[in-house]
Amino acid sequence: MSEMIDTSRMKGEDLFRYYTLSDAADRDYGQTLQAAHVEIGDTLFPMLEQCEREGRRIRLKYDDPLWETGVLDCPFKVVME
Repeated sequence: MSEMIDTSRMKGEDLFRYYTLSDAADRDYGQTLQAAHVEIGDTLFPMLEQCEREGRRIRLKYDDPLWETGVLDCPFKVVME
């Protein structure tokens, strides 16, 4: 049985590692964070801390018309929701 980890006091870089490397974390969210980090770099870390404090999540927001046509390398924005 895995223990619950309190992520509310982690720094952004630690949160990133937790969500992308931990077996206990949500793998889909980890993949989202990896894509976001490639796009915006370390700017992601303070956003991640804020999301954790406010109970929000990092999301990738795609250009809908391009996404719907099936463009594989569709541009996206990193947002907090």
